[in-house]
Amino acid sequence: MVGATKGRQRQRISPARTELMSLVAEGSRDLARARQLVDALIAERVPFDESLLGGGPWQVVFSSGPLLWQAWTALGDSLTPRRIGRRTNKASQDFDPAQRSVVNRGEVLGAYVFVTASGTYRPLDASATTPVEIKASIESGCLHLGRRQVGLPIKGSGRVSIAYLDADLRVFRSSSGSTTVQMREAELARLLGGSP
Repeated sequence: MVGATKGRQRQRISPARTELMSLVAEGSRDLARARQLVDALIAERVPFDESLLGGGPWQVVFSSGPLLWQAWTALGDSLTPRRIGRRTNKASQDFDPAQRSVVNRGEVLGAYVFVTASGTYRPLDASATTPVEIKASIESGCLHLGRRQVGLPIKGSGRVSIAYLDADLRVFRSSSGSTTVQMREAELARLLGGSP
């Protein structure tokens, strides 16, 4: 967490970030405002510190556009109105910058049935500020059914841009324009006053 602490001390807190965190804390349904705030964060072009990618898992709190993991988590979420920072089925990601590994997780029926996809990543450029493009290569998948695990033939690679990154909040944007906002799970729990 030393890198996260350094990043937190170095970077000023923007009004767009503060307001977006408020929308998450409230469980707001103002998706249009959330999109505006995310665009403002992306425009900030903050310093890129790869070590801030770690310390997860990082939970998805807002997304726009078509994303593969949404198909996994849609079952429970289709039963309730969409609220920023609140999902029946959680989607998260855990990067390890030291190993350059990544694990994606999408719940299908809460913590009892979920899918993981594991692999590696690497930055494709050496930019000192966001956005920074990375390539992720997924090498294996697993369906978790309670205590049982079933291997899945999930493999492939893709590129995504890290459009904003600080100690507790990050934004990814795909080449198709899809955007995902993630919060460090521990910070999300603190913000929501309990379990995320």
